[in-house]
Amino acid sequence: MPVEVGPRTLARWKRALAARHVRRRGAKRVPRGATSAYAGKQKRQAEPIAEGYRRRRVSKRTVKARRLPRIDKMSGGGQKRGGRGRKTNASSARKGDRSGGRR
Repeated sequence: MPVEVGPRTLARWKRALAARHVRRRGAKRVPRGATSAYAGKQKRQAEPIAEGYRRRRVSKRTVKARRLPRIDKMSGGGQKRGGRGRKTNASSARKGDRSGGRR
């Protein structure tokens, strides 16, 4: 069923849609794969993960692609600098230890 919408409401919706697609002035986009947006703690956490992948002889390219997304999953996508942030969810790290393959 089509809904009747007045011209003011329609104009407001158009403005809202247009605002979503416009980047804020001065806001810089971080290129994909860049590590500059990660806090120091996240970078430190990524090192042992990368080391584990290297031990399993995973290619450098794959190691680089996998280490930071895994930290993202644990930290909920980001942390504030200076120790402020969200609690980390280490359930997948614990699960990986328990449900491994060969030992």
